[in-house]
Amino acid sequence: MAEQKTEQTAMDVEDTIPQDEEFVNRLETIDESTSSPQQKAADYLALLQSTRSDESATKIKEQCIYRLAKIFTENKQFDEVANLLKGNSDFFGAIPKARTAKIVRNMLNIVATVPDSLTIQVDLCQDVIAWCKLEK
Repeated sequence: MAEQKTEQTAMDVEDTIPQDEEFVNRLETIDESTSSPQQKAADYLALLQSTRSDESATKIKEQCIYRLAKIFTENKQFDEVANLLKGNSDFFGAIPKARTAKIVRNMLNIVATVPDSLTIQVDLCQDVIAWCKLEK
């Protein structure tokens, strides 16, 4: 009977491999596409909204957040950067707080690449603080 359980576990692992590859392929397809930034943002958001919550999906969702923050920053849509945090509280609630802090820090670093953005950075920090208090 233990042999049968081992086979089932192996089958379960084999069943997840195509899903992981498909999820990774979707991210790579978006990255490599020549679509407009708005279309890429919509595609990244769709991937971010996936209900998958395994480790592989979490890593890809984190990459989507970074890519979205970069797109929004390059297009000076700083409110959308703040909305990334507010609109994905389920995702942030499902991952460790240290990882959430790392993502927030990296998002702030992305915004900091914009020249003369100190006021925007301060506003974003205040938004993050308010969001943290709300989510506490």
